[in-house]
Amino acid sequence: MDELDALPHQLALQLDRSWSELEAIDPLAHVDGGTVVARGINYCTSFEIALKIRELSGLRFESFSAADLMHGPVAAIAPGWPVVAVAPLGPAFGVMAEAIESVKNRGARVVVISDDAGMRAKGEIGLELRPGVPEWLSPLVAVVPGQIAAFRLAQLRGIDLDNPLGLSKVTLTR
Repeated sequence: MDELDALPHQLALQLDRSWSELEAIDPLAHVDGGTVVARGINYCTSFEIALKIRELSGLRFESFSAADLMHGPVAAIAPGWPVVAVAPLGPAFGVMAEAIESVKNRGARVVVISDDAGMRAKGEIGLELRPGVPEWLSPLVAVVPGQIAAFRLAQLRGIDLDNPLGLSKVTLTR
């Protein structure tokens, strides 16, 4: 319960940190698409980040687990292709380090979202996660830099963020 009680404060700190890094994503202003990769409990985070980038900017970003990426789709990682890697400390950290090295060796432009400075330094762009969030709660914090990156990519593409592409406040279900 103590970890849950601390989460609102951790999220507030993460939001402040991520807004301060807003322009870090500017080198990706002219990309056509990209890949988001994570492993373990943050696999869901990679889907949310890819979805948010697609929704706001219209860019074709796709999500993979690190294991699935290495079993074939890595072949599509060409020099200059953006890869966003969600790599907080925890059981999946080692697998993510291997995936990051693999896509870097293919010439990818790697954006690393991590609470580990050494891991962030492995990317062309490093986005800081607040330290001290337990891994089981990390998706709630790790998604924030990705969502703000999605906001910035849309902004750089000149998209009206009050009326994003194809989104509506009301969805009819039949």
